[in-house]
Amino acid sequence: MLNLVLKDFLVQKKTPLISIIYSVFFFIVFRGDVFKDFVYIMGSVAISYIYLMYTVNLDEKNKSDLIINSLPVTRRQVVMARYLFYIAVIFIGILIMSLVGMILKTVPGFPDLAYVKPQDFVTAFFMIGILASFHTPLAYKFGINARYFDMAIFFGLFFAPGFLADYIKRHSGLDTINHFMNLTQHSNWNSIGLAAAGFTLIIIMISLAISIKIYESREF
Repeated sequence: MLNLVLKDFLVQKKTPLISIIYSVFFFIVFRGDVFKDFVYIMGSVAISYIYLMYTVNLDEKNKSDLIINSLPVTRRQVVMARYLFYIAVIFIGILIMSLVGMILKTVPGFPDLAYVKPQDFVTAFFMIGILASFHTPLAYKFGINARYFDMAIFFGLFFAPGFLADYIKRHSGLDTINHFMNLTQHSNWNSIGLAAAGFTLIIIMISLAISIKIYESREF
């Protein structure tokens, strides 16, 4: 099963370079007051989305399912390997953004660039996990046509942090917003992070079960 995970990385030889270029692009473009605190999150989500989309495109192009299902592996193992790949991609996206951010911080013109924070990691894990959880069953059900659903999910998750921050700033006087801010400020961040990570893992497990059911019923 691990060989299937390795296969998904080996067929995407150009994706790491593309991801690095995209990460630099995000740091340059999203330097405004609204989005600068979310650049690590948005960049990580975008990089993971690239990996997700390229995987589906290459599988369709190379008819990978026909070859893989002729090997001595079960369909359940095929699906589980794909989810392991996506979990690895989550950490790769965050790692690339973190390393590029550290390098750019030493470059003139990026003096106010912050380092990646644990909150960025947890939020990115949550968003990418949700994206992958919706993407994978749709990809197994509709193949390349799932990209239309993916784009809607991606843009919704991609712009959510910035719009949420902007909304909170513009409506800081509302009782609901004040209650939410007080709750988050006085809550233990470790507890919030663990709860978010646990919720994400539950969604991933539910998605995995759905994907296995869909894939085992497909005809090739």
